[in-house]
Amino acid sequence: MECRNYDSFRRLDTALRSKIQHHRFIPRHVFDELSSKNPEVTRMIDTAKRMAKSNSTILIQGESGTGKELLAQAIHNGSGRAGQAFVPVNFAALSPSILESELFGYVEGAYTGAKKGGKHGLFEEAHGGTIFMDEIGDAPLSLQVKLLRVLQEGVVRRVGGTELVPIDVRVIAATNINLEEKVAEGSFREDLYYRLNVLPLQTHPLRQRREDITSLLLSYLNVYSEEEHYHLHEVFTEEALQFLVQHPWPGNIRELTNVVEYVINIRPPGERIELPDLPPYLIREAEGRGFSSSALSEEEQVLLTIYHTYGIGRRKMVDQLRQKGMSIGESKVKSIIQELKERGWITIHKGARGCTVTEEGRNEAKKLVSFG
Repeated sequence: MECRNYDSFRRLDTALRSKIQHHRFIPRHVFDELSSKNPEVTRMIDTAKRMAKSNSTILIQGESGTGKELLAQAIHNGSGRAGQAFVPVNFAALSPSILESELFGYVEGAYTGAKKGGKHGLFEEAHGGTIFMDEIGDAPLSLQVKLLRVLQEGVVRRVGGTELVPIDVRVIAATNINLEEKVAEGSFREDLYYRLNVLPLQTHPLRQRREDITSLLLSYLNVYSEEEHYHLHEVFTEEALQFLVQHPWPGNIRELTNVVEYVINIRPPGERIELPDLPPYLIREAEGRGFSSSALSEEEQVLLTIYHTYGIGRRKMVDQLRQKGMSIGESKVKSIIQELKERGWITIHKGARGCTVTEEGRNEAKKLVSFG
């Protein structure tokens, strides 16, 4: 009899929660969409796949526009909670005065204008699934105490109520703020930080993974265009493409998608996008630094070509440069290597393995004068 009552209760609970959740956000991104030529990004994705299999709290940190919510959706869809609720909440988008009632809900009569019958909070709506707390660094201190209690005890209490409601929720938090600095200055609770930072993930800005820029451009071109493109040179001139590869992308992937959508909309039928066809702020940037598609310094050209030809270390590189009549010390070579890395043309390895030239770097080296 008790089993039948329990089964009935479970069916009723599931039915009620499905009514609560049927209007909620449906996560569409999966790990198959995430790939990179950058070894650090690849390791991060592999780590995220392993983290997806647990129920522990994840903290994703990284600059704005680096795909933190996309990664959170992929983790949810790669977990045992896939198919259950994925409830996102942006702490920067909601005022502190309504955050508490949105997260925890409220009972009827909790305050003037409260909905008749009360309201479920987002934690209750995420029961059985995942709550994604974006911009967690913006959580007010008064709310941080209550968040800590939810994470520790697995129960919520609605605003104005006394009943404790048990919840089963996987928490993924994200921020573009350095939480350790916030803890040090006293604006973020240390105990909450450690409760969130059980499984840490760090996303990478686009300027640190330049080898992915061309593949991302092509991918989003095919997303936003009604045509299917197989090569970027079908859409961009060499000058425009080289500018986009060298652009620092302060807005990261979000900025890149905006640029792609812009050029798709203004591209003349049957013509390729030239540098003057890019968004106005990019044209101003190109004019400001006198951009040309061969914007490598003589030192960079020589260094890239020597790497492509010989694949040697820094000290031997200095000797090779001197043989070419260029007196450049190791510290200068190191700074040039870093610049070539940021362009996505070489990959720097740890230890004695030195550097290797990427596919993009090899293509660029082939355009330059041959040394041998």
